[in-house]
Amino acid sequence: MYDYQSVSNTHSYGGARVVFTGTKQGVSSGKYPVDLTTLPEAVNGMIPAGTPIYMNDAAKTAAVHYAFEVYEAVTYLTGATSMSIKVKKLHEGSRAIVGQILGIAPSVITGEVAIPLTITAVTRTNSLYDTLTVSCTATEAGGTIALGTVLVEVAENDSDSKFYVKVLPNAFTFYDVVKLPTATELWVDGLFAQIDGVLLTRRIPPLADCVKAYMLGASGNVYVRLSASQE
Repeated sequence: MYDYQSVSNTHSYGGARVVFTGTKQGVSSGKYPVDLTTLPEAVNGMIPAGTPIYMNDAAKTAAVHYAFEVYEAVTYLTGATSMSIKVKKLHEGSRAIVGQILGIAPSVITGEVAIPLTITAVTRTNSLYDTLTVSCTATEAGGTIALGTVLVEVAENDSDSKFYVKVLPNAFTFYDVVKLPTATELWVDGLFAQIDGVLLTRRIPPLADCVKAYMLGASGNVYVRLSASQE
């Protein structure tokens, strides 16, 4: 337990908050290493069970898909080059990392993200949300980022200099992933089929509609049922 953010964690199936129902059995990919620089410091937060993740069988690496729910609507003006955005946080504490680039989740996971937002500072003092200071290229028109909007981590594509969803997930973490201060490497396992039960979506980071469609739709290869029921 880290008192600063009241974060607790476990390597048990389902994590500290138990995000899966059922007999807690499933099919996993086997463990691959994840880049430590892409994970939050343990004093701030963790990657909770139920987080989408990409398991790269060819390269034998893992990468976390980051998504954040906007806690309070944000209105910005034409020509804005920075703004502050509050994003909701749950029991996992603060996952946001300075240097991450976020954008409003596109309608399809391979779609372009129009306004990339680079995190330049994170204020973590509120227990319900983080305040992200972000920079961006001057906006062409004013607008509003609505309450409940899902922001996803994006990256620039070298071939066309446009921004797209950075990590296209093909599994879920089924236990909490914590980067301890002394860690020199960290290996992560991904769950892509659950034998029974459901994944409780109110207990995990937000899933954009395009991510749900990509992972769980007709052409997806993840076999996990979701439930938004009140637990």
